Amino acid sequence: MPILLFALAGCGGGGNAPIITGITVSPGSVVTAGQSVTLTATVRNSTNLKQAVWSADGGTMSVNTGTRGVWIAPTDITETTVFTITLVATETTGLRGTASVKIAVEPGGISTTALRITATTVQSSVVRPGGENTFSVSVSNSANLISVKWRATAGVFIQDDVPQVKWIAPTDVVGDQWVTIDVEVMGTQGEVDTKQMRVLVSGAGYSIITGFQVSPSATVNPGGEATVTVSVDDAASVKEVRWSANGGTLAVDTGTTCRWIAPRGVAKDTVYVITATVTNNRGLQSQGSVKVIVAGTS
Repeated sequence: MPILLFALAGCGGGGNAPIITGITVSPGSVVTAGQSVTLTATVRNSTNLKQAVWSADGGTMSVNTGTRGVWIAPTDITETTVFTITLVATETTGLRGTASVKIAVEPGGISTTALRITATTVQSSVVRPGGENTFSVSVSNSANLISVKWRATAGVFIQDDVPQVKWIAPTDVVGDQWVTIDVEVMGTQGEVDTKQMRVLVSGAGYSIITGFQVSPSATVNPGGEATVTVSVDDAASVKEVRWSANGGTLAVDTGTTCRWIAPRGVAKDTVYVITATVTNNRGLQSQGSVKVIVAGTS
C-alpha cells in the first residue's frame, strides 16, 4: 500500500485559532474502489460548534454532517484517482472554518507489492538560465526499486540515476522556455512507472524560489509542529505566498513562513510534502516543495 498520498488540510476561520484543528482518516488515505472511509474532525471548542457539513468531489458521503463523516469511494475507476473531501464548520458566533483531505482510490485488484511512483517534487517550478534545480521521486515498496532514469528536453543532470537529482538549466535562453522532465522507475517484478514534470526557464522577472528552511527539524513526531520558511531571489517583488500540504494541518498557510502540524496516529515513518506557491507583483507564480518526515510510533 503506498504511503505518500495523504490528507491535504487547510483551516480557516476567524478568532485566534483555526476552528478545525485536524482531521483523521481511517483506515487510511489510500483505499481501494468502493471502500468506506471514516473521517473524524477535531475542533477548537466543540461547545461553540453550530454546524459541520462534509462534501466530496467524487464518491458518496453516506454521513455528511457532524464532526464524524463517512465517505464511500467510487467503484467505477480504472486508475488510481485522488478525491478531495471538505469539511465546513460553523460556530455559534458565525465564524466559519474549512479543511480538506485528499484520499487516493486504487482500482480493485491492484498489486500491493509492485513498485509505483507515489510523488514527485521540484525545488522550484521556475529557474533562471543556467540556474540549478532539484528534482526527487518517491515510490511505493521502495525496497523493490531497481533503477531510476531522468530525462530532460533541455539542460543537464549532474546525476540521472538516483531518486533525487540536481539539474542545470540551459544558459542560452533569452525569453521563456518550458522544459519537460521525465522520470522512470523500474521494480523487481519488471514493472515500470513514469511521471512527467515541467519547469520554466525564465529571465522575465519571476520571484524565483531559491530554497527552504525547516525548523526545528525536518523530522517531527506525530502531532508535532514544523515551521517552514521559503527563500526567494527577489523578495521585493513578492505579492503573496500560499502553502499547501499532502497531509497534516497547516495552522498558518500564508506568508513566507508556514506552521505545519503533523498528523497523529502515524504508525510508520511517513514523508509529507509541503508546497509554497509564490506570486509576484506581475501575477506570475513560482512553486516549490520540501519534504518533512513524521516518525512512526511502531
